Amino acid sequence: MFYFKKTGVFETEISQLDTPLKVQAYMDRYFKYTKDVLPEDRWKPAKKTWKEQKGDCEDYAIFAVACLQHLNVEIFCMYNDDSGHATTLIKNGNFTTIGTFGYKNHSHKSYSKLAEHWYKDWESYSRYDKNIEFIESVTR
Repeated sequence: MFYFKKTGVFETEISQLDTPLKVQAYMDRYFKYTKDVLPEDRWKPAKKTWKEQKGDCEDYAIFAVACLQHLNVEIFCMYNDDSGHATTLIKNGNFTTIGTFGYKNHSHKSYSKLAEHWYKDWESYSRYDKNIEFIESVTR
């Protein structure tokens, strides 16, 4: 179990979340999964999800990207247009996914092997990497 110091300051709290496992543990402990009530999907900035302590799968994914953006690894917010599901994919040697389905380490070392095994519909996922425009839009 991880100890997280609640400070009430977004930047201070997310600076403690420097590994995918810590981010997942934080979301599991403090966030409540809630579906969007609007007819369309609403993507909230990470700071708003943190403040409200609730969100759906893409809100969890966006929060995770915001926490891990400083790491020197590949990080993607993956979104499936057909199912409406989003998850965060981290590539650091192997792959790890975090989000509303929990923390999963995958033994696959390539996107295609991971996709074949876990995300059979991977071609319908859009990948939003940690480029500056995406990060700026999700951290406000």
